[in-house]
Amino acid sequence: MNDPRAGHPRSRMRTAMSKTALLLAISISSFLLGSSYGRLGTADDAAASGLVEGAGTGASATANLPLRPRRRLEGDGSVSGGDDMEDESASSSFDADEDVEHLVNFSESEPETEEDLEEDFVALNEKDEDLGALFVVQEMRERLRPRPPLDLTPSTNSTSSAAKQFAHLHHMKTGGTSVNGVINCALRRARAGDRQALPFASLEECGWTRYLSCTEGKDEDAQNCRRRIKAASAMQYCAPLFQMNRFGWLSEKTDVITVLRHPVDRVWSMFRFQTKSCYSCTNLLEIYQYIDNNTVEYWCDEMHKIGHPGPSPPPTSGLVGKNPVKYGCQHGCMSQLQNHQTRNLMTTQWESEEGMAMTDKQRVTEAIHNLDHEITVVGLTEELPVFRAMVEEVFPWMSETLKDDGDGKTCPLPHSNSSPKNNRCGADGSHWDLPDQPDDETREAILKHNQMDLELYMAAKKKFELQKKVLGFE
Repeated sequence: MNDPRAGHPRSRMRTAMSKTALLLAISISSFLLGSSYGRLGTADDAAASGLVEGAGTGASATANLPLRPRRRLEGDGSVSGGDDMEDESASSSFDADEDVEHLVNFSESEPETEEDLEEDFVALNEKDEDLGALFVVQEMRERLRPRPPLDLTPSTNSTSSAAKQFAHLHHMKTGGTSVNGVINCALRRARAGDRQALPFASLEECGWTRYLSCTEGKDEDAQNCRRRIKAASAMQYCAPLFQMNRFGWLSEKTDVITVLRHPVDRVWSMFRFQTKSCYSCTNLLEIYQYIDNNTVEYWCDEMHKIGHPGPSPPPTSGLVGKNPVKYGCQHGCMSQLQNHQTRNLMTTQWESEEGMAMTDKQRVTEAIHNLDHEITVVGLTEELPVFRAMVEEVFPWMSETLKDDGDGKTCPLPHSNSSPKNNRCGADGSHWDLPDQPDDETREAILKHNQMDLELYMAAKKKFELQKKVLGFE
């Protein structure tokens, strides 16, 4: 059977990148020789050159023409406009009769001054920056090409053509649960009642007992869990990227989406969401003091009353020597407060010997590299409706409404997992009313402990803006 995903954009991207790199080299060489081939003469090229600020060595922003007809995101989440816009083509910028009169006679021209050389140097660098931006745009265009329908062939093992088609890398408190709602709705609709098609699996760190069993256990349940993950057609990973890589989900045929959030907003939302169950009604500034003093283990013992070892787990469960509650407190709850999104986007395990030997700069550089090369579409929590519309463009099977769907099944973006109305952290089990935003002191503490996440978020924001322009969103 032919793979319906043959010619997948991520497979074609290397070819497109090679062609663009060749054109890049030719254009720079032509510029140096004074040839007209070095010019960026078309409307698309002009638009590309002004598209990305800071791409490569820094793109020129002298032109800002739309790459595709502009679409407008309406208040109800729908996209309008752009279909009736006329194409424009650039006229030739070379006139043989006129330009030949202005050819320079080098034998009669005066030697270039230092100022002339400086101007030539600046012009060459600007040309290089324009071409670097064009390369980034062409790569993004290829990445965002609409995908074909999902392969509905029953997937029974990891080598099936229908295995590992689509994954969501979920960072807690970024709107990921709402995104999961769209994904699950679209998968049910695509199955059209065929329960064997498009098996879905999930791996979540917040369920520590199951997570440790599935990733480290040796019993039959653990092996079955790993088999389901490897054979699934779609997957939700609320876990680090290195686990996706371990299970073979970082392949050319797999599309991965993710949503990132400003670290202050994400951490504060997480604290408000898990005020009691994770953080035992303790002030966040006090928790950061435990982290800074390396006394988190003591705090977890005291707050969760788990200083005793507890019953021994089965020797094949993967939990030997680990109290799941204590392990979850130290590695689950606490990791949410410190560069959690960077940790999730690393293919090196943060807690491994190799990961612990890395510098902060190496960690965030690896995370940004993976964001650029492993993630098909990135979203921002504060622009979730726009992200929803982007996903619909790239993955038509996830559209809110399908034109040819006889059942009329719609998959709107829900709002899920809001903070509890009563966290039971007040007097006599009443609600501790936490503000929507942290105070200045708490905000500074969050930023201090999430510098890598802040740098990662800024990189995600640049990529998101590039996606908006390439797809034609305002």
